[in-house]
Amino acid sequence: MPTGYTADLNDGKEVTFKEFAMKCAQAFDVKMRNKISDTDTDADEFHPTGHNLYEKALVERHLAEIERWSNARAEREAKKYFDIQALSRKEEGSLKFKRVKRAYLAMLKEVKEWEPPTKDHKKLKIFMVEQLKKSIEADCSYVPRRPLPLRRLSGKSYRAQLVKRMQKEIAYYSRNHVIEVQLAREKSEWARALRHSLNDSK
Repeated sequence: MPTGYTADLNDGKEVTFKEFAMKCAQAFDVKMRNKISDTDTDADEFHPTGHNLYEKALVERHLAEIERWSNARAEREAKKYFDIQALSRKEEGSLKFKRVKRAYLAMLKEVKEWEPPTKDHKKLKIFMVEQLKKSIEADCSYVPRRPLPLRRLSGKSYRAQLVKRMQKEIAYYSRNHVIEVQLAREKSEWARALRHSLNDSK
């Protein structure tokens, strides 16, 4: 299966190298507000990027909209989802396998050709290559099989499924934000301790 960073490629979405790189950069998502200098003590502060709070807010808005659906709207959305799934079956099997593999390999080629601007960015390049290779290994070993029959969900069941999934996403982004805040705090303390140690050694 695709990783969280290669899912759009697997889904057939148009993804540029820049978009893929920036998404992978979220794995390194606690950034310094400024570069550490030897005079500016405020530059020792690390801050969360806000990515998790932003994504959480988007999901919460979508969840609120779904919870306002009428029964008729839920039935229409369930039918639309079923129709999309049925159409996607036309691409399943070897056709999807070939498309996904082409997308992965094309992105892998761009990643390998990219020259990271700094030593730290080389870690990002390695991470990007790893994500693509994992996805190629997992998704590009096609074995023909009979697809499972599609099941048409009722509007009520489809809405409940969406609500449950979005609640999990909200919890996921909430946990990640707490972790990010803690990591930023620890990095700030580390930078301040280093500065104080260097100042004391003068």
